[in-house]
Amino acid sequence: MFNISQYKVEDQPIGEGGMGRILRGYAPDGTEVAIKEILPEFAADIEMRFRISQEMRFLERLEHKSIVKTIETFMLLDKYYIVMELVHGLNLEQWVRTKGIFQERDALNVMIAVLDVMQFVHEKQIVHRDLKPSNIMIRDNGEICLLDFGIAKDMSANGKKTTVGSVIGSDGYMSPEQAMGLDIDYRSDIYALGCVLYFMLTGTHAFPATASEAEMMMNITEKPFPRVTAKNKNVSKRLQDAIFRATDKNMMKRYQSCRDFANELRNILVPGSVPKGPGTSVSSSKSSGRVYLTLGREGCDLIFQDPNNRVSRHHAEIELKSFTGGSFYIFRDDSSNGSLVNNTVVHHMNYHIPCEGPLPEIYLAGDPMHRVDWEVVIPMLQERKRIMDEQAVTPPPVPPTPTPGPQNGPVGPQPPINGAVDYPPQNFAEPTKMFAAPFSFEGRIRRLEYGLSCVAIFVVYLIMSFVMIFAAANELDFLAYLLVLLYIPMIWFGLAQGAKRCHDRNNSGWYQLIPFYGFWMLFADGDPYENAFGPDPKGRNYQTSQFY
Repeated sequence: MFNISQYKVEDQPIGEGGMGRILRGYAPDGTEVAIKEILPEFAADIEMRFRISQEMRFLERLEHKSIVKTIETFMLLDKYYIVMELVHGLNLEQWVRTKGIFQERDALNVMIAVLDVMQFVHEKQIVHRDLKPSNIMIRDNGEICLLDFGIAKDMSANGKKTTVGSVIGSDGYMSPEQAMGLDIDYRSDIYALGCVLYFMLTGTHAFPATASEAEMMMNITEKPFPRVTAKNKNVSKRLQDAIFRATDKNMMKRYQSCRDFANELRNILVPGSVPKGPGTSVSSSKSSGRVYLTLGREGCDLIFQDPNNRVSRHHAEIELKSFTGGSFYIFRDDSSNGSLVNNTVVHHMNYHIPCEGPLPEIYLAGDPMHRVDWEVVIPMLQERKRIMDEQAVTPPPVPPTPTPGPQNGPVGPQPPINGAVDYPPQNFAEPTKMFAAPFSFEGRIRRLEYGLSCVAIFVVYLIMSFVMIFAAANELDFLAYLLVLLYIPMIWFGLAQGAKRCHDRNNSGWYQLIPFYGFWMLFADGDPYENAFGPDPKGRNYQTSQFY
């Protein structure tokens, strides 16, 4: 045993590589850790140290039980050390070498778990870029753990581009676009996971290492992906097809998210377990005279959850147009960021789509995470067309106006039609509650109502200030005292409105007692539909806590 900084370290390394070795150590509290010791010639490299610091930043954003935790990094003499969680278990390469290839069911369960973690990683705007069997571990308790984010890529606004011509990744697992040094995105990780699944089922790499880098690049970019069934006859045709799709050389033809890939594998494991159209939730629409759907992240028929707000609130529409002898779809973009339709940028314009033939791939804001699922869109449009056709043939009778009385029951709001939200009328029979509501610290308010409140109270304060100046100049003390008393309910009103605006953002605390503290949130983007302080102030009733 010897010491490295505050850690006691065992003499024999538990792993070695080209850049250094991995040591088993113990923190002062006795916790086991893995210490990666990087050799001086690499520790002095500025690019290497940049990658290590970048990996630390990424892992701070990726707090997940299935992602290895990094504790700290430090320099000691001329060596660089990375202290990480010690993961007990085998990586996929060690597993296959010692226990043999996976059975189909076991491989599906492991890969579904990996894809679920990678969906989380991608939603944090990070691409791993180095997924391979040795970077995926199975812990002793059966859970998986992802390792080595050293060459991961930040897809957020500050790190979206890659230097064209640079080849980053591992031989045999890098995607064709990586091998050619092109710009990449989440679908490159999906390709690598298809290769990992191939290895788990066959025990061999899809594209084994070659003597030259040029030959390897040619194999990845031009050579057809090998069939799993050529080495393992027990693999089903559906799984073979799923691997082919995940590893398609054209990234547009692959699964467009890890969620789509995982759901396909779930359906292979348990047929029919996952409905089509993952990643979108359907709300109601208020279509009138046209058969169409709205798409966006607020109040639309198809809601796209986008924490980065690249998808506009009302991003686009898809309309079904019928004519004699046929029909077609119109994709209409009305967003700030545009959309990608079959690799064509559509921005504030229409794109006509024949109903017969292949339907285009559409990505709102050009992001593969926000793909339009035609298997959800088409049935909704057809159902709306059917309802409109029925209403055109047989218009619904107009119900008589109910009158109060025991025979009819109490008069109240009529049930909503076609899923539209029904807003109950204001009950003016209880004026006390009506006038007390603006001064209540409970519940939430709409953004527009809060803005109007701010404007109204500013105008009232301005008028009161002029009257106060007039009263002081004319020695009208009683009027001045009266205005001072009126300031108290106005301040209370400001506190109440600010508190409710804080509630809209799921915030609470002492700062909500500052008058109009919530004013800045008038411009803050996004309110939760439903939270601990009450329902959506716009009156909608969503089951999940989404943001618009």
